[in-house]
Amino acid sequence: MMDEQFQVAEGVPAIENPGLQTVIDLTHQMAHGLRTNVRIRAGIRLVIEFGSFTHPDPTPYDSWIDTCRDCLTPAQERGDIHPTLDVQALSTLLVGAFTGIQVTSHVRTRRDDLHTRVTDLWNFLLPTIVPPHRMPHFHPTGTLQLSPPPPTG
Repeated sequence: MMDEQFQVAEGVPAIENPGLQTVIDLTHQMAHGLRTNVRIRAGIRLVIEFGSFTHPDPTPYDSWIDTCRDCLTPAQERGDIHPTLDVQALSTLLVGAFTGIQVTSHVRTRRDDLHTRVTDLWNFLLPTIVPPHRMPHFHPTGTLQLSPPPPTG
């Protein structure tokens, strides 16, 4: 069940040519999955619960961090990320930030505002990690066409 969360990468075509936009799109795809796919929600819930109590397992987090790093390393080599930034540390920050954002969104709005909060993350973060002349290449709202969530109620 915990592996269900990794289904989100299947909908991101840029994974074949990884970069910063790939990571942005993955966060939005994960947000979409959390809002529309009960199996992804269950997988994330198990990851958070197992990762927070008596016998924490860092494997799911490490996998996401590795995925981010594998996308951000070529982005840095292309000049899309400041050369002085530690890509491993940035990847760890992103996974932690997304985890906190989605939990907070779940508690506050049942994730109704999750895409907005993820966009906020990127709007605040992109100017600090991307050289100014490269900023127009990135879309903090993501580049994927995501279907609307099913109606609630």
